[in-house]
Amino acid sequence: MSSRGTLALVLGAVAVFGADSALGADLRAPVDLENTMVLPARVSNPRFKMLYMNVDERLGGDGLVLPLGNRLNKPVKWSDIIAAQDDETAKNTLRGFLAAHKHGESDAAGSTTGVVNTYANVKVPVFAMGITGRLTAAVAVPVTHVEVNADTGFTRSAQGQAFINALAASDPVKAKEAELKMNDAVNRKLMRLGYKPITSMRVDHIGDVIMGGKYLAWKGSHDEIAVKGAVTLPTGKAPDADRALDVPTGDGQLDLGTALVWDHLFGRHFRTTVHGGYTMQVADRIDKRLPVSHEDSLSADKENVARKLGDIVTGGASASYLFDFGLQLSCGYAYQQKFEDQYNGGKYDPNRYRLLSFDTNQRMQAVMGGIGFNGVELYKKKKLPLPFQVNGLYSRPVEGVNVAKAELVTVEVAMFF
Repeated sequence: MSSRGTLALVLGAVAVFGADSALGADLRAPVDLENTMVLPARVSNPRFKMLYMNVDERLGGDGLVLPLGNRLNKPVKWSDIIAAQDDETAKNTLRGFLAAHKHGESDAAGSTTGVVNTYANVKVPVFAMGITGRLTAAVAVPVTHVEVNADTGFTRSAQGQAFINALAASDPVKAKEAELKMNDAVNRKLMRLGYKPITSMRVDHIGDVIMGGKYLAWKGSHDEIAVKGAVTLPTGKAPDADRALDVPTGDGQLDLGTALVWDHLFGRHFRTTVHGGYTMQVADRIDKRLPVSHEDSLSADKENVARKLGDIVTGGASASYLFDFGLQLSCGYAYQQKFEDQYNGGKYDPNRYRLLSFDTNQRMQAVMGGIGFNGVELYKKKKLPLPFQVNGLYSRPVEGVNVAKAELVTVEVAMFF
């Protein structure tokens, strides 16, 4: 299984007054180390993976580390405050204040603030079986639990504070009402445009199911080559166009992936692996909000558009050593690159569809370290009652573009029958 497919969850960057909708296609740290090993014919292999991740930072388009809620921190113009008022009387009061103090509607009334932290736990039952001595088939069904803590606020500029002070002098009740509206500027704009407000949330949902196979194409005295294929089904919770802070558990479309894996064996204990793969994301249609500009992607305009998520290229290398008593140590490096998404529609200016593709290209380099116990050989020697494996893997992104900067811990238990 591919690391992208097995961890079918989304922990994307949040943006308000320039919103980003997180996609299930986002790259993330690997959850497996590749190898060419296949199951013997008619041997079944149930596995259970537990994945843990905390996310509070992301790597932006320039590769710099940013808080996950960084895009919530946006300047707010007086024109935004005026547009958010409920009636013309309130709008005219604001315009009168600006005119009296010689302020312009393009001046800053303040800035929105936001903090977002995310915790994810994904349980992945996997069932594999040896079809022949060279072909293994498997299916993985991720079940995602995500907790998102989000808090938004507003910091008034000197002009914004002066307005509250002036209003309080004449009408304290209206001043308090205006202050509350400013403090909730993020959600007031969202709701005015038809979005759901930003709140802390908890999501429990199945992810995208993956069905795949591995074929041992060549086996020599010291080298093995395997070919892998996988189909990712859109069974997860797809992105919601009405949420600026979205937590889908899938990207809502079909993926077709293939990979080539080469192992070199140094005796019975030491193994090195080199692998490369390609995932094609099949074109489909989805509801999207059409951005107004690069600075403000929040929009009341929604359309069912043609979508082609960017294909993904992967590669990497690893090494593992298995001791006679069953302990296995591993380390590895992985590279992933996702190309830019493409969107097309016919209701609005073509430039607005191109804005949907902005910052959808992604890249990640990650390092991994693993430790496990492999009891298969000891079982064959009748030193254990059951053949089983217990594995742990730590993955850490070390460089990337437009991806979450999150360490990932995977714990796995496997049996053989």
